[in-house]
Amino acid sequence: MTEKLNNNNIDNWEKNQIKKNRIKYFNIVGIDLGEDYENYLNLTYISPSEDTIKGVLEKQKIFQSNFNRDYYNGMLPQRNIVQEMQDRGFLDFDPNESAEMYMCNLGLGMTYVTPNIVKIGDTFKLVAKVVINFGNFQENIDHSIDHELNHLYELALVGIEGSTFTATSGWDIIYGTIASAESAENISLNRPKRPYELFNEIINEKISKEISQIRIEKGIQVLGKPTQASLKNATSYDATNYLVDDFFKTYKKEILASRKGNNLHIILDAVGKENFDALNQLFSTHKEHFSKAFVYADLLKNLAESKDTEETRVFHQLEQQRDEILEKMHEHYLMYKNSKGTDLLRPTEDDLKAQITPERIAEAVRRISIKDLTNEQQQEFYK
Repeated sequence: MTEKLNNNNIDNWEKNQIKKNRIKYFNIVGIDLGEDYENYLNLTYISPSEDTIKGVLEKQKIFQSNFNRDYYNGMLPQRNIVQEMQDRGFLDFDPNESAEMYMCNLGLGMTYVTPNIVKIGDTFKLVAKVVINFGNFQENIDHSIDHELNHLYELALVGIEGSTFTATSGWDIIYGTIASAESAENISLNRPKRPYELFNEIINEKISKEISQIRIEKGIQVLGKPTQASLKNATSYDATNYLVDDFFKTYKKEILASRKGNNLHIILDAVGKENFDALNQLFSTHKEHFSKAFVYADLLKNLAESKDTEETRVFHQLEQQRDEILEKMHEHYLMYKNSKGTDLLRPTEDDLKAQITPERIAEAVRRISIKDLTNEQQQEFYK
């Protein structure tokens, strides 16, 4: 925090917030020297150690998590979701998952898809929990549904080992736990890191934008208005377009082929895993520096005015690294193409248009709205 106060590139609003929070801390521990931050600068002898600060922050995090779990899990929508999961025989329960979902968007919830497991006879089947939240109804609600239904389309079961199942959604590897259907045991666990989670969301958003554009052109709407304007800046992922646009355009056919049925190897073989991972890291770096809306807004303003700031230097460095990675991808692809003796997969027109029809959208909506099925109907539904 002290580094931020001494950084001339940090917004004054953020600095003032830091100062106010520090004054608030001193007041809490019984020291009140007024509202002038300068009055507190010589009180360094009472500052807690770094270990103490970490301990307090960790306890605060635990307290906040417990509060959110108890509060949001007590809400009627969440209770209904849990009840329906139990009625459908879903075997993967994480009591904190949906509570965290409800924390987003000022507690109004969000639309999302997560994989789950059911057991039909002696066979485990991959299913999905699909939640369309109307509390955060907005102009681009149809696009949000397109985004999540594309996740649903890309879901695939990789395997089951003991009480753990592994699924993929595009390039994202997701781990779940199979609880006892009899005990309906709630399970909370630290699951493995998902290395391509952000990259996967960014690519899914680009694909979904194309799907939404086709839907709009065909005059298809579900809940919202079929306006092209609703696709502009629909999500925060759009801020990373400068990193991903050329990659997506150049290797679109390989990207699409790699996202269904646990086929990540298709894009890795085409561009090289090392290059793919290097591009993936750029998204994490972007998020680390520009995830706050006011910081990103300042970046855009400074770029437009050609100012030299710490943020613009990071941005230009990311651009340079992107270009270097894309060049390496191109070199790798040429070798890969030559080894296969073919032009391989290249983008063609109308890849998606033939697949998006009113009938298919209606069927997707029907499938996610079915409930209260008998056991026999469940077996037919999950085939």
